[in-house]
Amino acid sequence: MKLLFVTQDFPPSIGGIQTYAASLADVFAEGCDAFEVMAPAQEGQESLDAGLPYRVHRVGTSSNWMRLKGIPSLLKVARETRPDVILTGHWYMGAGALLAQKLGYTRKVFVAAHAMELRKNLLPGPLAPLYEAHRRQVIRKADGLFPVSRFTGGLLREEGVDESRIHVVPNGTEVERFDTEEARKGAPAIREKFHVGERPLLLTVSRLVERKGIDTVLDSMALVLERHPEAVYLVVGHGPAVDGLKAQSERLGLQENVIFGGKLPYKLLPSVYHACDIFVMPARQIGPSVEGFGLVFCEANACGKPVIGGNSGGVPDAIVDGVTGRLIEPNSPSACAEAICALLDDRDEARRLGEQGLKRVKEEGTWQHSGRRMIRVMEEACESS
Repeated sequence: MKLLFVTQDFPPSIGGIQTYAASLADVFAEGCDAFEVMAPAQEGQESLDAGLPYRVHRVGTSSNWMRLKGIPSLLKVARETRPDVILTGHWYMGAGALLAQKLGYTRKVFVAAHAMELRKNLLPGPLAPLYEAHRRQVIRKADGLFPVSRFTGGLLREEGVDESRIHVVPNGTEVERFDTEEARKGAPAIREKFHVGERPLLLTVSRLVERKGIDTVLDSMALVLERHPEAVYLVVGHGPAVDGLKAQSERLGLQENVIFGGKLPYKLLPSVYHACDIFVMPARQIGPSVEGFGLVFCEANACGKPVIGGNSGGVPDAIVDGVTGRLIEPNSPSACAEAICALLDDRDEARRLGEQGLKRVKEEGTWQHSGRRMIRVMEEACESS
């Protein structure tokens, strides 16, 4: 199979979708007869692209504008390469892929689906129905869709997508990056950097936006500190909610127990996970903003850490409640505090959840598992046509 992967989010930029795209691209390059990527131009792309085992066609536009300005480039690349399948990282580029199909440049079009892009509307007032109609048209015409969770698959069904074209493929995890001796050895340096010492350490790694539920963890800390006064909560990441969260922490008098670590180098992330005792992120749905899966939970599990997440969106596909972590009511500080304290009280239980999380990731949750499943589905679609 010849595959062209069109994505608006790709390294050198960093983020969850970028990890999704780059990790799957490595698997596709191994499993396809021919494989190429199309992505926006970015600073630092030259050195990155030169080391990749596949060609990256860079489009001279930003990620947000690629859905429009990238269509001519998509048609040009498809006409020249004639892929069997065009896979788009969001539905946004689906219109261009479907046009390439109509022109005979490709046989099949598949679309990845995460969650929030299926709920938000970028056009104001009276134009909103046009945007929604365009989205429905794209996802209904695609030959197949790859939602990252059962929740996201449900969103597609609500949009009228036929069940036979929905193939749920959960996100994967780079176990070989997280479950390493080097990452474990780096954990003490992280604790030293933030002056944590041997104190119990809670961790959130995310973009700092309202739906991640960091404010719920802050509200829970008073209850946690009653039972574990030495506990520390480390928040790693940046985003628009940072100032409000810092103000909330100060208002609650948590200056000695809450640390905002900011954005850390990507290479340090495995050691950051290994440094913590519990990973917690009670994500919730706020309007169209929702967690489609929750890759960070699997990354923490890949470091052998127990996880606590909000029972919302696609998080139940990332956390097996009682097996790899705990699912809680996302808007309840008391539920959050109880889950945290239960694991701090019972270190054997915490260790059990972390070990089972690592086992699950290794056995069924790597990017190899995800990518190979997608390749099989796309190959079968080509063979049946």
